[in-house]
Amino acid sequence: MQEAGVPVTYGYISDAHDRYPGGSAFGPGEAGYVAQLKAYDQAFDGFFQRLAKDGITPANSLFVVTSDENDHFVGGKPSPADCDGVTTPCSYRQIGEITANVHGLLATQQHLTTPFQLKSESAPSFYLDGDPAPDTATTREFERAVSKLTAVNPITGTTEPSSHQLADRTEMKILHMVTGDPLRTATFTDFLDPNYLAVAGAANCATPCVGLNAEEAWNHGDFAPDINTTWLGLAGPGVKRLGATGTVWSHDTDIRPTMLALLGLHDVYAHDGRALTEFLTPCALPKGLHAADQDDNRRLATAYKQLNGGVGEFASATLSGATRATASDTPGYTAYRDTGARLAALGDQRDRLARRIGILLDDAASGTGRIPPATARDLARQAEDLIHQADRLARGGPHHAAVGGTSPPTAAASPPAARPARSRAVPPILSPLPETAPMPRTPAGRAALAATGLCGLLASSCAAAPAPDNSPTALRARLPQSIRTSGELRIGSHLTYVPYVMVAAPPMPPGKAPAPVSTSEQRTTSDAR
Repeated sequence: MQEAGVPVTYGYISDAHDRYPGGSAFGPGEAGYVAQLKAYDQAFDGFFQRLAKDGITPANSLFVVTSDENDHFVGGKPSPADCDGVTTPCSYRQIGEITANVHGLLATQQHLTTPFQLKSESAPSFYLDGDPAPDTATTREFERAVSKLTAVNPITGTTEPSSHQLADRTEMKILHMVTGDPLRTATFTDFLDPNYLAVAGAANCATPCVGLNAEEAWNHGDFAPDINTTWLGLAGPGVKRLGATGTVWSHDTDIRPTMLALLGLHDVYAHDGRALTEFLTPCALPKGLHAADQDDNRRLATAYKQLNGGVGEFASATLSGATRATASDTPGYTAYRDTGARLAALGDQRDRLARRIGILLDDAASGTGRIPPATARDLARQAEDLIHQADRLARGGPHHAAVGGTSPPTAAASPPAARPARSRAVPPILSPLPETAPMPRTPAGRAALAATGLCGLLASSCAAAPAPDNSPTALRARLPQSIRTSGELRIGSHLTYVPYVMVAAPPMPPGKAPAPVSTSEQRTTSDAR
């Protein structure tokens, strides 16, 4: 697609831990797994070499390689014990995710046969028939029963709880798991031990309710550090060459605003992430993110991610509180209702504050606004205070904000010096590919570079280079025939949450907007940028 002139391309990469074309999953260090990884390395090498022959390199194009989430391996201990998969291959006597028939376990352990539907996952969503309200006896009895389920682990032989954390609808909203369609909202979600996968079987255990599924040995979608911790690789103009680093806490939602900032593009899409300015060279920083303001802006961006991220400090703390409340059994459901009211209030405050911060960060990254340092510090303090309140709720402490009210004054809202340690998913940011090439020294070289639109992304000046022809006719002529025929080129409004490689061709030089065009031409021109 790049060779055909398509400037933004996505590629889905299948996982390497499954046997192809079929069969059971590999375990870490197995000979077949290692051989498959080597084949992937060779394929990547060929891919990059072919692009280089076409003149598509990190000197003039942005490369993004990432994974939507990591997978948790389920299996016994490797043999031999000192195998490393490189010099000594590993093998496994037991391998496979542990399936748990929830219908059968509820009926046999808790004597509960309430009808329900199940979305089979390591974090299954439960839909009770009739959609009873969260605080009804039916829902409360069912949630408590699920929280008490146990299973005999077929790998270790030990009896253990299958459920780790529970999220009712209030907590699911905090975790961004509620859509605009109420009929799609589950009654609650159960985050299982990541070794387990919930399935819907018969309401008995005549066939064992717990077993191993050797076809699948890698679980995901759960609330677990090894699943939530993943990685992102960036290389291209304006990207610092840092190697591997785990110093910045980020999400997939940060990829798109970072790409737009690097490519000099912007649109009206409201992001839930922010531009990762820590990995942008000074000349690539959007004008709304002044270097002098970076400390304040990054403090705000960091607080925003911990406040709004689905596995951030705020969400982790509220999930702990929701789990305790959902499993509680107090007269009149007082503990559940009180905690639910506090969670709802905190969630509403979070939503309002995150929305305000997100707009400011988007405007700054697009160059249409600037966040005054005093505003950044004040909003960061408010975010940090809400996180502190969620921590207190998780520990069972008092909550000083009035339910349904506004955030408390920030003057006395400083969080404590240290919070309880919590597992944090810190995706490493990788930039293993070569850095940007130096600026051409000759007028002809600068002219050629200016035509690619990289001037604003490189440290040196392109002032001596003539401006490229960005008229609608010239822009359309530079597009592939298939796109010229359809009259439309769309840059996706969001990134696909699957493992992928993306290659993005450079934008036009900053400040060199296309000449005015008619309404019928405007979308093609702006999207082509």
